[in-house]
Amino acid sequence: MKKIWMLACVLGSTQAFAQKQIDIADISKHMGDSVKICAQVFGGRFFEQSKNQQTLINVGAAFPNSPLTVVLPKALREKYANPETNWKDKNVCFTGKLIEFKGKPEIIVYDENQIALP
Repeated sequence: MKKIWMLACVLGSTQAFAQKQIDIADISKHMGDSVKICAQVFGGRFFEQSKNQQTLINVGAAFPNSPLTVVLPKALREKYANPETNWKDKNVCFTGKLIEFKGKPEIIVYDENQIALP
């Protein structure tokens, strides 16, 4: 009986961390949620002169009309070699918590497991 209870706890906790895949058009309904969004990348910008050297990826439309911005740290930019140009016009999936930055939805990517390329 103890093993069954432990298995139920493990399965239950796994479900709690699963990301729900949503359509990019529904992004505003899921602020604060951990989600998976698959959509077209329209480019981005590398902030080479900034302290953190982040790359911002415009998902769903071109800047400034993109419904989602994905933030990549320097280490992931180096791993994916210029994602702002190499991912342009491709559908890419991103998972993470939807947060608001300056009034717009954003996902900060901390790990390569949050990115699924075609």
